[in-house]
Parts: sequence; C-alpha cells; structure tokens
Amino acid sequence: MPTSTEPDAEPDLRLIYFDIRGFAEPLRWMLTIRGVRFVDERIPLDAWASQRKRSSGGGGGGVGNLTTKPTDAKSKRKNSLNTATLMRFKKFVGQLPILYDGEDFVLTQTLTVMRYLARKYGFNGVTELEEAKADEVADLVYDLRLRAMDYEGSAFTSATPDVVRHTVFRDFANAPESKAKEKMREDFITMYFPLYFSKFASILESSGGNYIAGENLTYGDLTLINFIEVVETLLDPNCLAEFPTLRALKERIFAIPEIVQWRQDQKAASEEYGFPETG
Repeated sequence: MPTSTEPDAEPDLRLIYFDIRGFAEPLRWMLTIRGVRFVDERIPLDAWASQRKRSSGGGGGGVGNLTTKPTDAKSKRKNSLNTATLMRFKKFVGQLPILYDGEDFVLTQTLTVMRYLARKYGFNGVTELEEAKADEVADLVYDLRLRAMDYEGSAFTSATPDVVRHTVFRDFANAPESKAKEKMREDFITMYFPLYFSKFASILESSGGNYIAGENLTYGDLTLINFIEVVETLLDPNCLAEFPTLRALKERIFAIPEIVQWRQDQKAASEEYGFPETG
C-alpha cells in the first residue's frame, strides 16, 4: 500500500467543511504553510439543508439526485455529496468541520480542530503564555460571530439556520436592505468593531513582536486575519481605518508565500468552478 508521503497516495488528513472560507480557512492556511498534503473536501452550502435532512434520515430521494462540482485532483480540493459523506454527518451530529487524521482518528468542533492542528504543526506558540494569547484571540473572534447571530430574524434570515454561526456575515450581506440591517451595520461599525478591534490591537502591540503572541506566528493571527477579511468584504470595508497595527498584521500574513499562492489558487478555483469563497 502506498503511504501518504508518496505523490499519488491519498493524504492522511481529510478536512470536511463548506465551500466557503468560514472557520476552516485558518485550518487550510496552517496546513498549506507547513506543506502538509490534505484532502480539502467541501460541501456546497446551497445543498447543505437537503444534505443534512438526508443525513438525519428524513426526506426522500437518493443522493444521486444531487449534483456535484468538479474535483481538482492537483490540490485535492473536491466537492462531495456522496453517501459516505452523508453517513459522516449522521455519525458526527451533523456539524462541520470534521477532521480525519488517518483512518481512525476523527475530530469535530471548530475550535477543537483548530487547536489540535495548531499544536500538531506548531501554530500554538512556544510558551504557555503565547498559547493562551492565541486561544484568547480565537475565542474573541468566535464571540464576534455569536454577537452577529443575535440579529438573525431581524436584520437577516439565514438559509442555513442550523449553521448560521459559520455563515452569519454572508447571510447579512445577502439580505435585502432594511432598517434592521442598517442597525446591525451601525452597531458593528460604531460599537462591536471598535471594542473588539481595540482589544486585538492591544494584544498585538503588547506582544513586543510582529504577531499576536510575539515573534511566533500562531493560529490566533490566522483566525483574526481571516475574520477581518470576511467582514471587510461583507460588512465594513473600512473596519481597520483606525487600527494601523492590525492593517500591518494583515499585510504581513498575506505576504507569506504559501498564503499568497493559496489565495491565488482559490481565486482561480472559484472562477472556474463557482466555489463561493466569502463567508
């Protein structure tokens, strides 16, 4: 049997998530920076509701009625709507991400998967203090998404309410303009972004280095910058206007050669196959 180190072997790591950036993009970045081959298995967001219904045993019709998007064999990025994937949802409570590391080791839950990969590939800092700072920033980012969820049902209605924490800003951007939507936008621009971004900037500036935890790049940096790009695109393009150190961090992250190449490849895949990348 071939091993995962051989070019044609299936990688040991398989990451299953939606066909958006969401919570998974920092995971993909960590693996890409370290040169780790992995299967980037993506579930079309617009098919999630029917997928989940089938995976829980409801609904009619077969999986074959669903359409799939092409597989990019070179990057191991693929869109999966097959029976095996549906069975995973049933076994793992119908939530993403799911991470397979080898045949037998499986993890679910966003922050659990993040921290596992960060520890395994050296993105959790080199001291307990650095690890704590990375954890703090990742938790704050998650908290911001939860605050946005408070507006569901007024400012926007999610087409995938069971996973709205993954899609909340995408749902906001797609919602028709309304007074409630404008209030959400104003609340984030005038209250939540200043509050949280000031905290992020304070952590960064007090670290004494180029990154959140100091001189070492952590998953906290990647989680934060992915989130910032999402909200710049979908809610407020000027959210970093008053935060030059966060702008500099974003520029630093996006200058990492592996991330530069990854972003170029993802843009090409999005244009060729129609994979949505924002959210």
